[in-house]
Amino acid sequence: EDRVRDVALPLYEGRMIGQFDYSQKGWVGGKGRSAVWREIPWDRKQVEPQYLMAREQYLDRLGGAIDRHKIAIMDVTSSTNARTLVASPLSAVPCGHSIGVLNLPAEYCLPVGAFVGSLAYDFCLRIRFSGLHTSWFILEETPLPTRVDKALMEDISAQMASIQGMSPTPSRHYLETPLQCLTAHERLRATVTLEALTVRAFGLTEQDMAHILRQCDLPIAAVNAKTLDPKGFWRLDSGRHPELRHTTLSLIAFHELQAQHTADGAPWLLPETVRLADYGLGHDERAQHHQPVASRLGPRFYDWQLAQTADEGTRERHLHARNLLGDLAYTRLVRELRWDEVRRTDEALRQVAEPRTKYVIGQPDDQTDTFD
Repeated sequence: EDRVRDVALPLYEGRMIGQFDYSQKGWVGGKGRSAVWREIPWDRKQVEPQYLMAREQYLDRLGGAIDRHKIAIMDVTSSTNARTLVASPLSAVPCGHSIGVLNLPAEYCLPVGAFVGSLAYDFCLRIRFSGLHTSWFILEETPLPTRVDKALMEDISAQMASIQGMSPTPSRHYLETPLQCLTAHERLRATVTLEALTVRAFGLTEQDMAHILRQCDLPIAAVNAKTLDPKGFWRLDSGRHPELRHTTLSLIAFHELQAQHTADGAPWLLPETVRLADYGLGHDERAQHHQPVASRLGPRFYDWQLAQTADEGTRERHLHARNLLGDLAYTRLVRELRWDEVRRTDEALRQVAEPRTKYVIGQPDDQTDTFD
């Protein structure tokens, strides 16, 4: 890639990203407030920028080294939006002034991206948010999990890799993920599961989450901006019945995963039916009866995903990673993947006789990894 000089990179603007979505909207035409943007579906995901930036100029601004791992945050927002903080991992692309950037070591990009994109984090942010910009002086005072079990950190990273799909941020977790989250059904299932995992990482209880997501289980007819908490999350999926909302399903997933404690790695699936009253949710007669869920959201995977063999999927992911990273960086990623397989095997053997170690923020020692 060093021999190629005439390369133009997409210049990211705030409206291009979505929650865990590296290219939610693409530019169609127009300028300023009259510009036209289109939604880009996950099964046809591509980057469609309004502006381009010369690669050489980008490298000059960075001092010659591409920042391959970062979290892009939409700058303009509000505490009364459905979500205050909208963020997605990115890499090796320039960002304009309407996007804030958190540069991170590679191993922390996915889990930290999950933490800052969670409802728990958003709740802490919007409590003190009073302006229209996600400035650093606000973000630096928001909390992140202080101690996270390594197995939980791995689960969070793997879940984020599947949600990101064929993103411009290839990681070892991406290379290990057999089926990407492309359908509405699977993306909802995966993001709800990720929500439950981050709640566990933050050390919150079901009562804590019930407080954070209060008023989110109201029936559609009862959703009224004049009577509800202006900073509440009730706006999220408010046009859907409660049993289909991201917020309500997050509460159910957290409850189920807390009770499940399975170690077989089986994913949590959206239930066929839900009776909201079983979870202390709901405010009308519908909540007292089982309502269909999974069948109303379509298939988990497209037919072509299921028809693809494991070897074909592996080759596709590796080719995608090599095309994005270049030969040198791709080789390093594969070596990291192989080394990590050995490390995880050794770690599993040690944990037979030793307590699980933790990831620690701000408390470095010989037995732990540290967020920078």
